Amino acid sequence: MVIGQKNLKKQFEPFIMGDLPRFSIIVGEKGSGRKLIAKWLAGQKGIPIIKIGTKVDEIREMISISYKQALPVIYFIPDADKMRNEAKNALLKVTEEPPKKAYFIMTLQDENQTLSTIKSRAMIFKMQPYSPAEITEYISKIDNLSLEEIAILEDVCKTPGEVIEMQEYNIIDFYDFCIKVVENIGKVSGANAFKLAKNIKLKEDGDGYSIKLFFKIIIKIFCDELIELINSKNIEKIKKCNKSVEVTSKYLQELNITGINKSMLLDNWILDLRGVWA
Repeated sequence: MVIGQKNLKKQFEPFIMGDLPRFSIIVGEKGSGRKLIAKWLAGQKGIPIIKIGTKVDEIREMISISYKQALPVIYFIPDADKMRNEAKNALLKVTEEPPKKAYFIMTLQDENQTLSTIKSRAMIFKMQPYSPAEITEYISKIDNLSLEEIAILEDVCKTPGEVIEMQEYNIIDFYDFCIKVVENIGKVSGANAFKLAKNIKLKEDGDGYSIKLFFKIIIKIFCDELIELINSKNIEKIKKCNKSVEVTSKYLQELNITGINKSMLLDNWILDLRGVWA
């Protein structure tokens, strides 16, 4: 289900009525609905869509097939930020000499994570931020949520994908875990502070809470505390809460770096936050 994105859909209208660009890039953060938009576009055109991986062998096989096909097909390459240079160079071939019956759609979180020559030959479409009202409407269609869970989802999630991801966990338990981290990060020993990592998913095939959602909840907790302190004379605590938001926001942004070592990033965040509350 595609919610919002009215402006983006308007950008696609000329291509729905006419011919699609041979190569398109949809840019937006993970969970923003890039894949749904690609499938929606394929549905509007009545063209089959085939998902392709980002490995060089998969890209080369796609290219070989695309020059032989007799009917229109959309080749969809999601999460192309993960693509290595060999695969990017292979993909460059279809931007130079596009097959007559093939269309290509690639998604990126950061449009600079591909070759400039690929970008220059593609139509770039950007996902629009979701309004709080759109997220609330999306959440309202989910059954069996408590009022507390709804409030957390509305405060933390900025995309439909984040709402879906939060539901993979016990939302209340996740939030309570983050509160305990905030309350104890400066009180426990260093060894105990680093033990929180066992509760965070640091590898694609690992277990634990999403590190991105963890950082987002931590930021919300500190922001809520700042609101409570607004009429307080506790200037020192206000400064520490502000600094904690700044530090966590910095590490949240660094999660977008391709190939970032999440384990090291979390350790550095723990060290920095303990430094704030020391």
